[in-house]
Amino acid sequence: MQSALSSSSTSSSSSLPAAHDTRGAAWRVAIAGMVALSVAMGIGRFAFTPILPVMLHDGSLSLAQGSWLATGNYLGYFLGALACMAVRGDAARLIRAGLIATVLLTAGMGLLQGQPAWFVLRFAAGMASALVFVFTAGWCLHKLTELGHAALGGIIFCGPGLGIAIPGLAASGMVALGWHATSAWIAFGVLSALLTVAVWSTIRPELHAHAASPAAAATAAAPRLDAPTTAITLAYGLAGFGYIITATFLPVIARKVLPAGSIWPDLFWPMFGVGVALGAFLSTRISLARDNRS
Repeated sequence: MQSALSSSSTSSSSSLPAAHDTRGAAWRVAIAGMVALSVAMGIGRFAFTPILPVMLHDGSLSLAQGSWLATGNYLGYFLGALACMAVRGDAARLIRAGLIATVLLTAGMGLLQGQPAWFVLRFAAGMASALVFVFTAGWCLHKLTELGHAALGGIIFCGPGLGIAIPGLAASGMVALGWHATSAWIAFGVLSALLTVAVWSTIRPELHAHAASPAAAATAAAPRLDAPTTAITLAYGLAGFGYIITATFLPVIARKVLPAGSIWPDLFWPMFGVGVALGAFLSTRISLARDNRS
């Protein structure tokens, strides 16, 4: 009896470090995903929003031209997301490639000049952000499930919000210091590079090159596009109409409406980002016993 209890105690105590290591690994995966999305979405896709008023002030483009750049970015995101359904390969390699592209394309906005070049860069940045978003979500959720901590998945999606809030505050400081848009783009490119380096070792490719990526496996196992799936897909797509236009031009709208010298125009965009991050975090606290459709 004593030996059985001793054996049970030993087995239990030996499992504690393993459980601890698993949770630590899960947190590393979740934070790496959060940082990757902050780069791809918060900076690669949305850094244009706080920099747009600076570009307008510099006289480097008009509001109509800025609208075309935003259109190019979202068109790239749309086509990139569709392309992800056909892309096959190791998810981690694709995430890394998308992050590198985001760094180069963001810095390129400061290094190159002219509407045609900027349109191409914003279009390509949209495609890169879609690639990173789709495969980061698939890779991270797959890893978290393997590690037994799927509930941490919501942490990943705090990334876009933090990637909006921090550059938004940084852009306000740049405006206060009299920076031009060119310098702001290069600074955000450098920030993207530093964040990419920080998660590089965590987002590692599979050892076996022939292994299917999590996103590809998810696509292969996806249910057929029946009526409920179609309805949910359309509902998700409609969300874009609810926020994307306002989000893109929020600082510009605020500066037109509020009195000169007000601090609020510089705070609306960071507040939006904090709201996104907080909403994603709170989603992890909601009981899975509830029907998600409700």
